[in-house]
Amino acid sequence: MTSTLAQGPYRWQVEVTIPGPLDEIARRLPRSGVTLTAQPTGVLMHARAERLDGMAHMLASLEWPFTIHHPDELRQALKNLAAQLTAA
Repeated sequence: MTSTLAQGPYRWQVEVTIPGPLDEIARRLPRSGVTLTAQPTGVLMHARAERLDGMAHMLASLEWPFTIHHPDELRQALKNLAAQLTAA
């Protein structure tokens, strides 16, 4: 396991699986904002976020695909980001 969750209240609890190497994924994510755990299917990321649009930007910046476990609202935030990028 690497990193620790930042302390304090956040609106959203995020859980995502990223199929990639733990050390490389850890280098791409903020150290204080996430907890990463190696799993047979990849890396399980737990994070907290006040705004899902920021989480969508962070996930979209990764070079690996990912699977969102929760919250479901993160999927809509990613769709909104995709629409913004498409319109640009």
